[in-house]
Amino acid sequence: MIKAVIFDLDDTLLSENSYQESANKAVLEFLASTNNIPIEVIKNYSLLASRAPRSQYFQQLLSLLGISPNEDNVVDLISVHRGHLPNISWYPDVIETLNSLRSLGSKLGIITDGYSVAQHQKLNALGAREHFDEIVVSDDLGREFWKPHSKPYVVIAEKLGIEPSEMIYVGDNPEKDFYVSSTLGVTTVRIRRDGSLKADRSYKDGIIEDYSVDSLNLVTPLYEELNSKDAGSLG
Repeated sequence: MIKAVIFDLDDTLLSENSYQESANKAVLEFLASTNNIPIEVIKNYSLLASRAPRSQYFQQLLSLLGISPNEDNVVDLISVHRGHLPNISWYPDVIETLNSLRSLGSKLGIITDGYSVAQHQKLNALGAREHFDEIVVSDDLGREFWKPHSKPYVVIAEKLGIEPSEMIYVGDNPEKDFYVSSTLGVTTVRIRRDGSLKADRSYKDGIIEDYSVDSLNLVTPLYEELNSKDAGSLG
């Protein structure tokens, strides 16, 4: 029997592109305020810097602005990027889905990768703790326990008082969100959203999702169907 539905965060419950836009805006505003440079000038240089590889964006932006791209200055920008309270919102199908699952008796949770401070700020901005029974930020366990490691799933199952095999996990990333079905027997669901940053990644060890949906609204009938099958097998 399925007793809980657990969700990934980025590009499952919120748009990662929207988060990145918010984070970049915070970085540009920080540079403007600390260096007395007009924000429009910084925005123009940001467009030029964005042509560089993503890992070199901050260094390139600082150089274009005539600011030393030394480690301290880059770290300052990274801290602003990760630590800002983002201007983000749930995808339109999220709250309705959570409410419908809750009405059926499902427990709800989140397992999310990413740097701890950034993920917690996303959760704070969304008021996520009002909607979920348990949330596990895998970075809080240690970087080595990011998905597809099984530990975050074991931890949230223990917190919810269930077995991993009694969970559905909904995610978008083929590289790490569905492998857990082969290690812990978690039922996995892939959400395919337009604009997902990980849509083209390869499946880890060829392990694909158990089910695929293009809207979270379809998770509720799947939850009902799986539990109906379990009830029938018991009869």
